[in-house]
Amino acid sequence: MPGWHARTTPLVRDQKLLVAGIAPEQHGDRMALFLQWKGMEDMPVMIDSFNILGLKAVPTTFLIDEAGVIRHRNPSSDDLTAFLARPPAEVGSAPAAPRLDNGILDITPTASPPWTTDLEDLSARMSDPNWADWLHADDHFQLGVAYRKRYDSKLRESSDFATAVRHWSEALKLDPSNYIWRRRIQQYGPLLDKPYPFYNWIDQARSDITARGDTPRPLVTEPGEAELAAPSTQPGAAKDFPTHPDPDRKLAVANPLLIRLVHTIVPHTKTPGSSVRVFLEAIPETRRQAKWNDEAGISSLHIVAPKGWGAHPPALVLAPDNKAADPLHTPRRVEFELRRDKTAEADRIPPVVTVEAFYQVCSGADDTCRFIRSEIEFTLPSP
Repeated sequence: MPGWHARTTPLVRDQKLLVAGIAPEQHGDRMALFLQWKGMEDMPVMIDSFNILGLKAVPTTFLIDEAGVIRHRNPSSDDLTAFLARPPAEVGSAPAAPRLDNGILDITPTASPPWTTDLEDLSARMSDPNWADWLHADDHFQLGVAYRKRYDSKLRESSDFATAVRHWSEALKLDPSNYIWRRRIQQYGPLLDKPYPFYNWIDQARSDITARGDTPRPLVTEPGEAELAAPSTQPGAAKDFPTHPDPDRKLAVANPLLIRLVHTIVPHTKTPGSSVRVFLEAIPETRRQAKWNDEAGISSLHIVAPKGWGAHPPALVLAPDNKAADPLHTPRRVEFELRRDKTAEADRIPPVVTVEAFYQVCSGADDTCRFIRSEIEFTLPSP
């Protein structure tokens, strides 16, 4: 896109060409930041998160004449020169250039965004066996987009991300050649499946924009570790992990539940069963008036991988979100990967993962503080 923008800017200035972009991005605000960074805010860009255009690969460039006829797809510079040399089509005056505020459509979630309408009802109908023969891959992909959008909004449900991944995976299963759908899963997926880092440019963009005296565009949702990381073929280098606080398992599981654990599994899109990325969210139970107690020490997670699998990393700190308005009551999120050993036999029974969580938590009207343990078990998806 930056190359074509540089090539066509003089033509737009001389009114020889109108240029507009359509980006199949899940997070339109990140596209807005990219345009600001590259000095491309003069080019209108619309966000097609739901892939209404039905594209299977990007980038795709079209040269369209005054009559609306597509003359070239993915044109070369020579094609552009020949296109501009053609006599104009006989359709009257050319349309005015599209104008969008700040060069991009507003994608900030509103109180009642249209994609939240009857999500659960539609999802229930799509899972009905009587509908099975009528479902389209597009239906699954678009429903996944809607669930992820709600997950990133104030209307989020803790299961929305997992539901989004499930629908995206079903869409890719029905249409495995779709580049855009595969990339949407890989954006959040295991490092072994990544083609490139997706959003590792964001810190540099913010630094460059600030250095020239501008304010970087805000993001609705900051990219997570998987979205920033580079592809990998090996486990990460050894580093310090939090020490297991209860190696002899003497600490009883907390009852009542004060911290709820919710997980999302993102599979490898090309080699199912070889690796997954797990997103885990620890949510204080508001009904129990639970909150984190960081003054007493760290809260941590320790992964018990099934035989033949390895956890990377094997333990993580549940660090506070210091950007949150109320870090002591805000859910904490971590990511890790599970990778099957290359020498391990294929799993005859779906492997079960155990995550042991240890928290410093205060709860109740009297603000009683305790060190507690909880567990969550989940089954890895079959290949």
